[in-house]
Amino acid sequence: MNDTPARKSTLSCALQLLPYALSLLPLIYLVYLVAKWHVDVPFFDEWTLVGTLEKSYLGTLAVSDLFRQHMEHRPFFPTLILLPLARLTAWNVTYEVALNVAIAVAIFVALALQLRGTFRSLGQLGAEWLAPVVSLMVFPLKAWQNWLWGWQITIFLTMFAVVAGIILLCRPTLRWVDFVGATLLGVVASYSFASGLTYWPIGLLLLLCIRPPNTRTHAIYVALWLLAATLTCGLYFSGYDFTSPDASKEPPFARPLEYLAYVCTYLGNPLTSDYALLAGIVGLVVFLAAICVALRSRCAQFRDLLSYVGIALFAVANAAMTGIGRTYYGREQALSSRYVTFASLLWIANAALLYLILRAGLSRLRVGPSELSKKIYTVLAFVGLMGIVGLTVLSSVEAVPEFRRSHDFLLPAREELRQGQNLDLLRRLHAGFGLKPEGMKAIDILKNRRLSVFRDTPP
Repeated sequence: MNDTPARKSTLSCALQLLPYALSLLPLIYLVYLVAKWHVDVPFFDEWTLVGTLEKSYLGTLAVSDLFRQHMEHRPFFPTLILLPLARLTAWNVTYEVALNVAIAVAIFVALALQLRGTFRSLGQLGAEWLAPVVSLMVFPLKAWQNWLWGWQITIFLTMFAVVAGIILLCRPTLRWVDFVGATLLGVVASYSFASGLTYWPIGLLLLLCIRPPNTRTHAIYVALWLLAATLTCGLYFSGYDFTSPDASKEPPFARPLEYLAYVCTYLGNPLTSDYALLAGIVGLVVFLAAICVALRSRCAQFRDLLSYVGIALFAVANAAMTGIGRTYYGREQALSSRYVTFASLLWIANAALLYLILRAGLSRLRVGPSELSKKIYTVLAFVGLMGIVGLTVLSSVEAVPEFRRSHDFLLPAREELRQGQNLDLLRRLHAGFGLKPEGMKAIDILKNRRLSVFRDTPP
């Protein structure tokens, strides 16, 4: 009996699964680092949860407590998740960190499915080989602060809501269920992180770019979107305090060049720290050029690229919004590890566009009479994609020691939390511990409720 067809079928199946297996490697290594170096202790912003936790135990918790402003944010949904999780686990922050990784996995799955759908609709094969590239940028080790800090659910929840919402809005046929889902996800994004508010104008732009089969239904979508955006933003800024302690002390537009440098540095940070400004500029140029080439090559219609335009615009909007309040602190502040997660969306979009051009082979590119032009664009797409992959890997490798440094910085402070005497160590957890009695009151609450490091102490 000839088993050659069966062997070929097995080999073909293995080759199809290989890229998805490779996609697991960044996640597996990330989980290993987090499990090894994470310190189970509340850190900085997370200490603001203590008062809300105490109210939940006393039975005095109100909706306004969940809706409270935290700097420029209103983290309603993150608080809604963190409160029961803290009570269920006696505030073991490890569970929060694990949840953040789980949300990141959901983001990766959403992007991988979107890429697969895009390439299938265009008659292109091999979309699965882009999955390992996307995995590198969804699980970047350079974002080590976000992976080790439970409070960063604010970022991951916002990113998931925005990515999933944009994918729903850009469905080939926008149904009512897709529209409602995208609208609700916009509310989640807005009340998780301040930059989630930029989802509304981006979503409106995407809706206006869609050529609907039913003009009347499309007009209703646009009207309802504007209504939802108005209500969400209006409620967000109701009673809003614009004097955030982290706000810039001068308008960023007073120094426009420094503001633009901050934005570009923010966007280039996922690939490199030393040349982040240049990388950010190149990233924006590549994004615009790739869209032009993809459209001129006729390997895709603009409608097919809308989801990638949306996620790239959200990365740019994050950089622009952050720059408004942070340019004053200098360009180095744009290199913060926690900004990498949002900025990576620009590079995910670039990778998708470059890979699309590469797979299409630019066989119908109308930029010149010779085959040389086509080959040049193909080579540039390949070089650009490999450059993104190589720099992402290098930046992740360079960030590995940061996991241990964070562990060595926080572990002594965690041990001191039981004693509550060495303020220098306690300030590593929150600067407010130097302001008695407010700072120490939070520790007393943890002791009385046997939470965090006190959960194993006898009553």
